[in-house]
Amino acid sequence: INNQCKKKIMVTIVDETNNRLIDGSSYTQVDGEDMKGTFFSEGNMEISGNGMLEIRGKYKHALCVDGSLLMSSGDINIKEAASDGIHTNDEVAITGGNLTIRSVGDAIDCESDTEPVGITGGNISIITTGEKGHAIKAGQNINIDPGWTIDITFYGNASKGIKPKGDLTITRGNIPINTAGSAIWESDENDTSSAAGIKCDGNMVVENGTITILSTG
Repeated sequence: INNQCKKKIMVTIVDETNNRLIDGSSYTQVDGEDMKGTFFSEGNMEISGNGMLEIRGKYKHALCVDGSLLMSSGDINIKEAASDGIHTNDEVAITGGNLTIRSVGDAIDCESDTEPVGITGGNISIITTGEKGHAIKAGQNINIDPGWTIDITFYGNASKGIKPKGDLTITRGNIPINTAGSAIWESDENDTSSAAGIKCDGNMVVENGTITILSTG
């Protein structure tokens, strides 16, 4: 699905339905159109409903939004992504539903340097496999207050579980993080980049909840 309209779109996953979106490993390029993933929208996207949506991204991202993404309910299973599972240029807000992501690149990547990633509900399970395949990455702040579980596992070298360039605030929730990646040498920066459960470039505040980090790399 390639939505070239810059206006907001509403996606309803109809109750008691099972839906699948699968792309190919290559795209036929069209002049003037962005082609960034299996389900792509130029404008903001809001997802609701209580059905199930399976997405497989064989070319690049699985779900890509050039605006903001709001998920309030539904069961989304991103079974594979050649790059990012979810990629946005603006805010990511997850307030409910079930979200499962397996990706080579980042599971959730918000490129905005002004808007945050906010998780205030829902259950999230993440597996990333590629080098520098971070679980939750943001160009600004990450705010976590789900009251449920965010389960993170990554295998790639130099990958991070939670990686904001801004601040990280965790108010509550259960967050187990399992890391299996090793360190790599960054020749451009003349430094070592290691795998880590959490890397926060700003301030980190944990008010409540349970965070468990197991590193085997």
